[in-house]
Amino acid sequence: MISDIATGGLWDEGENYGTWRLIVRNLGWEHTRSFLYLQWLKTDDENKKVVELITIPIPEFNTGDWSNVQKIEYQNNGFYIYYTKRGQDGMSKSTLKPELPGKYKIIF
Repeated sequence: MISDIATGGLWDEGENYGTWRLIVRNLGWEHTRSFLYLQWLKTDDENKKVVELITIPIPEFNTGDWSNVQKIEYQNNGFYIYYTKRGQDGMSKSTLKPELPGKYKIIF
């Protein structure tokens, strides 16, 4: 189930340009686990619509410890991801900075 989506920022590469979108997908019932997917959305002026250019999973987050995203927000050219880790007290925060299509940096 998709539990959260945040859109923000602008990217451009040659004649292509658009925005980014970070998707949080939760699996499970009582104890959910979150998975992150980053999308590059391309603005198609000719057809007056926005289309998905590419979607990639974020393996650094998805294959790590059992984490549950509490909130995501876009600011300062990056997505701030607030999450809890199973077996740990308190909230953790990561920053995901999208770049050109298919590229990003994540800081834990």
